[in-house]
Amino acid sequence: MPNKLAESYVSKFSMSDPSIISSASSSSQRYSDNPLGANDIGQFDIIDDLDYDDVDDGLIVDQELMFQQREAIIFELFEGEKRYLDTLSTILNTYVLPLRKSLKTTSFGFLGLKKAPCTEKEISWLFSNLDEIYQLHSDTLTVLSERLKIWGPTQIISDIVQTRLNKLKQPYHKYFDQYDMMVTTFERLSRYAPFKKYIESIDKSTNGTANLLSLLQAPVKCIQYYMDLLKSLSENTSSMHPDYIGIMQCKHRIISIFAEFKSKIEDAQNVNKVYQIHSRLAGQPYGTRIDRRFILQDNFSKKAKTSSTTVEDLTYFLFSDILVFAKSKPNCLQYKGHVALERSKVRPISVGNKEFSVELMSPYQGVDSLNTTFMGSPSTHVIRTSTKAEQAKWIHCLELVISKLNQQKHSK
Repeated sequence: MPNKLAESYVSKFSMSDPSIISSASSSSQRYSDNPLGANDIGQFDIIDDLDYDDVDDGLIVDQELMFQQREAIIFELFEGEKRYLDTLSTILNTYVLPLRKSLKTTSFGFLGLKKAPCTEKEISWLFSNLDEIYQLHSDTLTVLSERLKIWGPTQIISDIVQTRLNKLKQPYHKYFDQYDMMVTTFERLSRYAPFKKYIESIDKSTNGTANLLSLLQAPVKCIQYYMDLLKSLSENTSSMHPDYIGIMQCKHRIISIFAEFKSKIEDAQNVNKVYQIHSRLAGQPYGTRIDRRFILQDNFSKKAKTSSTTVEDLTYFLFSDILVFAKSKPNCLQYKGHVALERSKVRPISVGNKEFSVELMSPYQGVDSLNTTFMGSPSTHVIRTSTKAEQAKWIHCLELVISKLNQQKHSK
């Protein structure tokens, strides 16, 4: 489509104008009737080089390239909307509708009778308002399709974009506000046998092309995608184009929307990181929590429990509620332990100028599997940071986390 439009656009410049031909003919006739003699005419130089350096040709080429870029970006806007809608459609038709249907057809009982993969409440937690987002983008695609049917070189698209951007905020605010619940619910259900079996059956039937978690995460990138696309469209729309002012308004609007959502997008990315770390850990005795966030990660050595001289390299993960340490394996992270940070105390330990460590004292030990909190006698853990700067960094971050946890505890 863009190539045909471009050829039509360029052909307008190559067509001969009859008025120009007529004018040139009249000028020739006037020169032939000139009362000056031939010798007098010879006194005048004929100008055959205006020294324009083909400025007009270059301008036409530049305008044509910009036109082609604009057409390609608008085409990508349309195709991107189709791909995104396909993703949302897969979620609804492959997962949501069958899961809701299973609630009506499944029989419940004791002694190992068939169970539903999840409850209605868990479905609402897991899929949030994706049906609302689907309807929003379905309407957008319909309007874009109608506009492209009457498309031409001077046609505008900014009116559609502005209208859709105004409807974007409310459903996406809701989606991001429930994002941590969505990922946490997915992690918990993934450990529930009926749900796990259901997901595996879909993966098998689709040859692994439908990954539920990656589908659920797709809307996180939507606003950034729109911003990048509209910025590029504004750069490739001529200031003489009828759509120029409208596109510039769209660009400023999406930049403002992205700034409004920036912290929520970053928080969603943090939730994803917590899940990724958790999914790589093997043998951990706890699940994820809706309010858990990633803070800091580093590699340090630790003395092995079986020997006072042997050390093992560990990866430390500081979260908003616990400190986890694990040993790297070829395909996973082997869980080695963790420390609850609520009401914990931290202090530096230094041995001359060679060793800089951090001592962490927790009043809890052991695991309450229901609330994923720690119970029992106090415990002490030493983080063997390798430099004074690392020691200071970890003490600072630990103290911030502990202080926030204690404030939350007192405010309850």
